[in-house]
Amino acid sequence: MTLLLPVQWCESQIAAFQDRMEVNLRKRNVELQANIDKLNARVDALEEKFEEDKLRMMQEIEERNARLTKQLNEFQAIFDAEVKSRLEREAKIAADLAEAEAETKVNFETERVRDTLRLRTNMSRSA
Repeated sequence: MTLLLPVQWCESQIAAFQDRMEVNLRKRNVELQANIDKLNARVDALEEKFEEDKLRMMQEIEERNARLTKQLNEFQAIFDAEVKSRLEREAKIAADLAEAEAETKVNFETERVRDTLRLRTNMSRSA
């Protein structure tokens, strides 16, 4: 067995320690890189999922917007038809009322003339 001088012994201990540290650092570096790769893969997967969700939501919004626009147009058409129908009914009622009013006026005039003639006839008979 060879005896080492204290300096040589220290240097060999330092070199052995350094070798062990480098091995442990390389091993730890590999583990960390594997974890980083896993995290990157998860981030990529999440980004892809977010993009899919974003596209799906945009599609759903567009479809719902189209559906609501169609319903609004249908309701507007129904409303416009109802307004037109109401105006037509009001015009008919107004025409019927005017006709009834004119007929009543004619009947009233006819009755007035008849009553006047009857009154004159009765007066001339009495005189």
